[in-house]
Amino acid sequence: MNELLIEARGLSKTYLSGPRSIEVLAGLELTVRAGEAVAVIGDSGVGKSTLLHLLGALDRPDRGTVLFGGRDVFAGGLADRARHRNSNIGFVFQFHHLLPEFTALENVAMPLRIARRPGDRTETARALLEAVGLGGRLHHLPAELSGGEQQRVAIARALSASPAVVLADEPTGNLDPRTGTEVFRALRQLQSERGFALVLATHSERLALGCDRILR
Repeated sequence: MNELLIEARGLSKTYLSGPRSIEVLAGLELTVRAGEAVAVIGDSGVGKSTLLHLLGALDRPDRGTVLFGGRDVFAGGLADRARHRNSNIGFVFQFHHLLPEFTALENVAMPLRIARRPGDRTETARALLEAVGLGGRLHHLPAELSGGEQQRVAIARALSASPAVVLADEPTGNLDPRTGTEVFRALRQLQSERGFALVLATHSERLALGCDRILR
């Protein structure tokens, strides 16, 4: 059986909205094993994005812990969490968040440049874009790409640092059903080839059924 990669214990998170306190997560427990695909499904507003932000150390829980490879990701400071994210986690969001003034190739290579990773960053980016079917669009700006192509670039960017897990927050929610299915298949194919774990937050039963495990 694949080793335990992520373990969330007793996660709770409350937000303040004016005078009101809104409890989004309460005592949540979750495990993710290396290489598996887990769908977290639910309607808008139930806390799917909040959960991914906590698993990816973009936000802190009010209570509870997140262990990655047995280590508490919140035990250190901001710099420690930043290194953890850069080394271990890839993020794909509903909106691609590509840098508009850079080409597809430059967008995918950017995380490697920021992390000062050794090796040929451009060639790594090129190989990833070819893997998602964009070998002919390397030098196009985001505005010159379709919505599905932009999201493929975002997926390639998320994988540029060879993360152990990809956290995907409604990655097809901004696409039509056919394009969304194609993007999801590309993501799952890359997972099969590269062996990273996938946590997919979605309200789509159809996409969830394409994962190994469904959590509601």
